[in-house]
Amino acid sequence: MLQSQVNVHGKVSCKEECNQNVLVSLVRLAGGVEQEKETTTLEQDNVNFVFTKVFPGKYRIEVKPRVTVTAHPPPPP
Repeated sequence: MLQSQVNVHGKVSCKEECNQNVLVSLVRLAGGVEQEKETTTLEQDNVNFVFTKVFPGKYRIEVKPRVTVTAHPPPPP
């Protein structure tokens, strides 16, 4: 049996400037539990996103800031 696949697309509206520090995730849910997750970043000056070849099912869209972890050297003894 073949299942149709679709493209899911949308636009993020930011209160401030949108950039590559914004992550958009498509989370597939089954029985209310996260099954798989696909994440993309917004491009500079482009607030649109697209997920291609998505199978039918229940999904959740998440928009979060990208968290950058900066390593700090240990303090001197």
